[in-house]
Amino acid sequence: MTRAANCDECRHYDATLLDAGEGWPCVEGHKPKFYKATTTMRAILGDYGWRRRCEDFEQARHES
Repeated sequence: MTRAANCDECRHYDATLLDAGEGWPCVEGHKPKFYKATTTMRAILGDYGWRRRCEDFEQARHES
């Protein structure tokens, strides 16, 4: 079973697609769900955002 992952941690995530009005932040064409923070503590911990169970998930490499 594949675990749900935060899309912004995946190398296929592209926030500019949202800004361009494409509707989904995934260059692979996946349609993740957006989970909003239900409590202040969840917002502080960052437990919200685009998430999906994804077979194509690849950890993004952050350059320093």
